[in-house]
Amino acid sequence: MFEWKEEFEVNVKALDDQHKKLFQIGEEIFQTMKSDKLDKYDDIMKLVYELHNYTAYHFNDEERIAKENGIPLSQKHLEQHKAFLLKLMEVKTIDIDENQRDFLIDILGFVADWIANHILKTDKEYSVPLNEKGIY
Repeated sequence: MFEWKEEFEVNVKALDDQHKKLFQIGEEIFQTMKSDKLDKYDDIMKLVYELHNYTAYHFNDEERIAKENGIPLSQKHLEQHKAFLLKLMEVKTIDIDENQRDFLIDILGFVADWIANHILKTDKEYSVPLNEKGIY
């Protein structure tokens, strides 16, 4: 389901590599949802933790690269980063335990929507300015 395509590239290798890792986590969520395993709680918690931590790392790096190169990220862009992390921090373990399939469907949709609306649109805003400064 989460297959990297050229259209997702922002033409900055470090950030494209990080986006690929996020795709990989998305694919792990999808595979966990498809799994026949009855109790997926531990797998889900591992993925939520990994998604949160890796995304926080990626956002910090993305913001750092932009700032160091004089490319201001829009307030909307920064707010989207905060909203993504906030959603993951608001996850209730009891909700996951009681409704594993519903949670997986919800988080899968959330990550897919993020890719379509953030990486394909918002992140593209810094691609050309960074490339113009020789950052690839």
